This record gives sequence, C-alpha cells and structure tokens, in this order.
Amino acid sequence: MTDQELIKYLFAALEERDAIIKTVIPELETRINELQAQLAVYQNKKDSSNSHKPPSTDIHTPQRNRSLRKKSNKKPGGHKGHEGSTLLFSDQVDEVIKYTPTQCGKCGRSLSSAEESLYERRPVVDIPIVIAKRSERAIRNIKVKQKVSGFFKSVQGAKNYVVIRSIIDTATKAGLPIFASLVKIVILGTE
Repeated sequence: MTDQELIKYLFAALEERDAIIKTVIPELETRINELQAQLAVYQNKKDSSNSHKPPSTDIHTPQRNRSLRKKSNKKPGGHKGHEGSTLLFSDQVDEVIKYTPTQCGKCGRSLSSAEESLYERRPVVDIPIVIAKRSERAIRNIKVKQKVSGFFKSVQGAKNYVVIRSIIDTATKAGLPIFASLVKIVILGTE
C-alpha cells in the first residue's frame, strides 16, 4: 500500500468514525439529561416532612401501616364450616359491674323510676396494673464479730447478732443515725 492509499484509507476511517460519533453523541446527551432530571428529584428532595409542601405532592411516599399480605379472592371473616371461638361466660365471676343509664338517650327523660331490665352482658377479663416494687438484697456479714474461737457461744446469740447487724446495715444504707435506729427498734419492740 502506498502512502497516498494509506492516507485515503485513514481519512475514510476517520470520516466513518465522525459519522458514528455525530449520531451517538446526541443520543448520549439526551440520556444524560434524562438521568440528571431523575437525579435532581432525589438529590434535593423536598417533601412534606422537610418543607412546607403538602403531603399530596410527595413523590414515592412509602405507604405506612399497610398490610404485607397478598390480596386474595376470599371474603373477610369466618367462612362456611369454620368453628368460631369467643370469650365464654364463667360461673365464677369476681365482680359484676352494672352500667345503668340515668336518662333516656333519645328524649332525655329521667329513668330513675323505670324498671331495670338486663339488656346485654359481656364477659371481660381485666389485666391488673403491674406496680414495680423496688427492694434491696444484701448479704449480711455474720463472721466479723465472732469470738476468737470461731463461733458464737449460743444459737440465740448468733440470731441476735444477725438482727442487730441487719438493722445497722439498713440504717447506714438509708443514711439514718445508727444508734437512734437501734433505740427506736428496742422501744418499738418492747411495746
């Protein structure tokens, strides 16, 4: 191949490449513009939670409190053949609470002279209120004041020591004067 032919071949290849570039670049520019528009929505996202915009203008808001169950063709509720279960009445009831109206719900007249009749009963199980009780557990040291022999002289002496030591430790932890607490216990114990 001569130099002239080589130059012609290279020019033809460059012209072919330029033609391809001229068709591809506008397509890429439109695609870039589309992607930038989509990105702008997500970059500076203003919605009802971070601006004054109303919730109806929010884009792609997640549906809250929506069931994850798939939709079925069945009707809601119990179906034929389904044995229902309900809270049954008990023979052993702790308390019967009567709700007696004092006036008519429609006309407003007093019902104090009206004869009482049972209209509806419902079984109810009330869960009692749980109250937190704070307490302290402490291991009392009974070995500190023992005689040199390693044990108390009597079982009653050991019991007395444990009670007195418990009172002293409790008074100390509560910030009370120890001697006054012991005197108070002795006075209350003799009455």
